[in-house]
Amino acid sequence: MKDFVDFNISYGIATEIINNYLQKVYDTAKENIDGLNETRKPIISLKENSNNAVRWRLTYYVERPYRVLKIRDTINLAAYNLQEEFGIDLSTPQLESSVKK
Repeated sequence: MKDFVDFNISYGIATEIINNYLQKVYDTAKENIDGLNETRKPIISLKENSNNAVRWRLTYYVERPYRVLKIRDTINLAAYNLQEEFGIDLSTPQLESSVKK
């Protein structure tokens, strides 16, 4: 089974850093949970350039479908914990507009 997690990452970060970051996210998650496919490598891809961030996708393969939600949680936790190490900020700024009365 194929699954994925998307990440909004701010502009200005080299693609090599992002690829290394997402690979480390996957490797860290794989160390902490069973159910990820041992033989298939994850796929890292850029999906969208939006106004506030770039949407990157980490696609991976699951051997135990009943673990999908726990695997997603583990990947998201790894991403959160590793962002400082790679100089990446996963928070996406919100556009605000000021209206004068």
